[in-house]
Amino acid sequence: MQNKIYKLFEYFYFVIAAFSLYLVTTHWADNRGKAYMFIFFAILAVFMFFFKRKFRKMTEQRNKDLNKKFKVVALQSDKQIDYFKARFDQRFDFGKFSWVNNVQYQKVTQEENVDEILSGPLALNVPEWLIRSTLMLTSSIFNKALFFQSGATFTFFTDYYADQYNPLIAEFVTQNNTKIGEYPRVDFFFNAKIQSSRIYIKLENISAPIEHLIKVDTPYDYYAAPFTPYRDFAVRFGLIWNFFQ
Repeated sequence: MQNKIYKLFEYFYFVIAAFSLYLVTTHWADNRGKAYMFIFFAILAVFMFFFKRKFRKMTEQRNKDLNKKFKVVALQSDKQIDYFKARFDQRFDFGKFSWVNNVQYQKVTQEENVDEILSGPLALNVPEWLIRSTLMLTSSIFNKALFFQSGATFTFFTDYYADQYNPLIAEFVTQNNTKIGEYPRVDFFFNAKIQSSRIYIKLENISAPIEHLIKVDTPYDYYAAPFTPYRDFAVRFGLIWNFFQ
C-alpha cells in the first residue's frame, strides 16, 4: 500500500510538468520571462520524477537485501554435528608471581545442507581458538595485615560467525554474514583483604583506549555479538565488609 502511494506521488510530478508546459504555451506570446520560468518548472518536475523513482527502487532493493540477509527462520537441522574440543591449562609460579594460562581449541564439522535456507550458517558456531592468560602478583604487607593480588588478564579468540541477538524474539540466532573476534582484550585488577574487609578495583578493556591512541583512524571493531558493541573502557570497584564472622 505504501509503495502504491509513493508511485502516485511520482506520477504527480508528470502532472506538474504537463501543467507547466500548458502555461508555457499560454504565456509564450505575451510574457516570455514567465514562459521560461514554467519551462524550468517542467524540467525540474521531470527530473524529480526520475529521481524519486530511482530512489524508491533503490530503497526497495535495499529492503529486499536486508530481509534476505537478516531473515530469521525457525528451523531444525537433521544433519550430524561433530564437536571437538581440546583444552590446555597450566599455572607457573615464580615466587610471588603467578602466570595462569588457558588455551582451548575447538572445531565443529557439519554435513552440508542442500536446502537454500539451511545452507550457510552452522547450527553451532564457536571460535577455533580461545586464549586466556593472567599474570599476577600475590603478596602481603603491613606485617601480613593486608593480603592483595594484582595483575592483568589477556583474552583473545579467533574470528567466527557468532550468534546474533534478535530483540524481536529475545533469542540468539545463527548467521553467516558478520564475523567478530581477532582483537585482544586486557583487564587490570587489584584485590585486597584486610581482616574481614575486601576491596577490588578492575579496569576493564584497558586495551581499547590504548588501541585508539596507536591507531587513530581505526574504527570500533570489538563486539560482544554481531552489531552489539562490547563494553568500552570502564573502571569498576567494590567493597565487601563482613561485620559478623
